[in-house]
Amino acid sequence: MAIEIGQSIIDSVIENLGLLSYLGNTTYQIVKQEQCTMEYAKNLISKNRGSNKVYQVYPSLISPYEFVTRAVKLDVGNMRSYYNDISHIIRHGILVKTTKGERTFLAFIGGYDKGWTNSIFSIKIYNGGNAYRTKFSSKLAPRIFNSNTGLIVIPTTNKGPDDWVNFRNPIQEVCQQQLFQQGEQLFIDSMLQSVWQNAIGEISQSFQTFSKNINVVYFAGIMNYILQIQVFLFLNFMKYSVPTDSVIVYNETAKYWNLDSDIQGSLEGISSMTPSMTPGFQLARKLEDVFNLPTLITFPNIPSTLNYVTTLSLSSAIDSFNRVVQEGYKLDNFPIIVGAPVLGSMICSNDCNNSQGLIGFLSDNLLPELPVPSAWQKFQSKYDILIPPPRSYNWDDILVWAQTQGMDISALSTAVDAIAIIQDAVRKVAQEIGATEEELGDIAKDIEIGPEVIERGTENIATDIYNMIKGFL
Repeated sequence: MAIEIGQSIIDSVIENLGLLSYLGNTTYQIVKQEQCTMEYAKNLISKNRGSNKVYQVYPSLISPYEFVTRAVKLDVGNMRSYYNDISHIIRHGILVKTTKGERTFLAFIGGYDKGWTNSIFSIKIYNGGNAYRTKFSSKLAPRIFNSNTGLIVIPTTNKGPDDWVNFRNPIQEVCQQQLFQQGEQLFIDSMLQSVWQNAIGEISQSFQTFSKNINVVYFAGIMNYILQIQVFLFLNFMKYSVPTDSVIVYNETAKYWNLDSDIQGSLEGISSMTPSMTPGFQLARKLEDVFNLPTLITFPNIPSTLNYVTTLSLSSAIDSFNRVVQEGYKLDNFPIIVGAPVLGSMICSNDCNNSQGLIGFLSDNLLPELPVPSAWQKFQSKYDILIPPPRSYNWDDILVWAQTQGMDISALSTAVDAIAIIQDAVRKVAQEIGATEEELGDIAKDIEIGPEVIERGTENIATDIYNMIKGFL
C-alpha cells in the first residue's frame, strides 16, 4: 500500500502496524514525527530536482566488483551459487565526504555481506548515478567489518566533486521537551500494560519482558532502493539461475573476474532514482538510548508495503512492482536493506524546521525470537537492531563510532594513511605530465589500499601510476 502525503497516518500506518492503542499525545507525537520527516524528504526532492541537494535523503548502494581469482578457480561452483543469489550482491549505506586534517576523501558507512571479506578484491559504491571503485587490502577488510552488525566503514581515495552534498547530518540530541508537553507524558511508560499486553493479548506472556523495557517510540523513515531493485534489476537477475550463466564474469582486458557489467550499470542507474521511504518504529528503553545505544526497530519486510510516495515516478515504480509480484517474483527487504540510513524528526514543538536528521543504520540482526503482533503479520513485519550513527561526518567522529561498533580503528587509520600517500602520488604524476588529478583518479583505483602502500612510499607509488598510464601517453 502506497501512502500519499495528506492521508491519515493513524489510519494508514499506526493502525496497520497495530499501534492505534497509543493514545493522546503519544499518538500525536508519532504522527508529528512522521509528518515532519516525510514533508522534509518530499519538499527537498521536489524543490531541488536536478540539484545535488536531493542527495541529503538519497542512500548509497554497494556491491562487489573484482573477485579473488584464486577463490573463483578453487571453488567456482559454490562461488557462482553464492553470488547468483541477489541477496549477496547488494547492501545499502551512505557515502560521505569527510576530512582528516587537510585531507579530504569519501568514506562509505553501511552494510557489507560477510561473504565479501574473503572473496573480493574491490567494491563499487553507487551514489547519485555515479560509481566509485575502491580496492581494499584483504589484510584490512576483515578487521573493519563487524560481522555482528553487518556494518563497515570504507575510506576511499576518491575526493568527490567540489559540490558534493552529504546525507542529512546525524541528529545531535533529543529535545527534552519531547518528554513532557502540556503536563502529559508523550512516551509510553505506565501505558505499557494496556498498549502492549491488553491490546495484543494473544502474545502477552512471550512479549512481557520485551514490553517492560520499551518506554520510547519514534517514527523512523528507512531510505532505500528495494522497490527499484525489484523492478529494474530483480527480474533480469532471474537469468542467473541458469547454471551455465553467472554474475561472476571474466574480464579479458583486465585479466580478472568481476561482477557482470549489466548489474553494475543497473545499480548505478538505480542510485540516481528517487528512493523509497519505508516506515518503521524505533523502540527504546529510555530517551537517552536513542543516540547512544543500539535500539530496536520494526518495519515491514515487503517492499511494496507501506512505502511513502514522494514522486509520481515512485508511484509508477510501485505499480510496476505490483505487476511483478503478481507474476510470482517477490524480493524481501531483508537482507539487501542492511546498512540503509534511517531518517527521523526530533521535534521540540509544532515547528518541524531543522528537526530532521540521520538516526541510525539498519543492521544484520533480524530478531525472529521476538513475537510479531497479529496486526503486523500481514506485512511480514520484522524486528531489527538499529545502530546509532556517528556524531558527525568528521573522520575523528567516524573513528570513534567505528570503535564503538567493534571495528579495528588501527586498520582504518592505516587505510587513511595509505590513501594520503596515493593522493600525493596522483598529484605528483598529474603535475609532471600536465594532467588533472581527476583524470588520473580511475587509474589510482587499481592501487590496493593497505600497509604495503605505506611501506613503499609516495615515490614508488607515483612510479606505479606512471607505469600504468604510460601506454596511453
